Amino acid sequence: MSDYQFTVVIEPDDEGFHAYVPALPGCHTFGATVEEARTNIIEAMELHIASMKEDGESVPVFINIPGAFAAPNEEWRNARK
Repeated sequence: MSDYQFTVVIEPDDEGFHAYVPALPGCHTFGATVEEARTNIIEAMELHIASMKEDGESVPVFINIPGAFAAPNEEWRNARK
C-alpha cells in the first residue's frame, strides 16, 4: 500500500462519516467517527487494490482533485457541533 498515494475524501453524513477514493470507483466506506472512517478506508483501499491486481487491472498512480484539501481531524469534529 505504501507504493500508492490517493486523495481520500471524508465527509460528514447523517450517521457519521462517509469516506471514498475518487481515483478508485467503488472504493468507499463509512465510520461513526473520522478516525473510524479513516481506518476503514485504508482497509477498503488495500482490498480494492489487491482485487484490481488480481484481475489484471492497472492501478491509477495519481489523480488530481480540484479544490481538494486536507482538514485536521479537530476541524471535522468542530464542524459536526
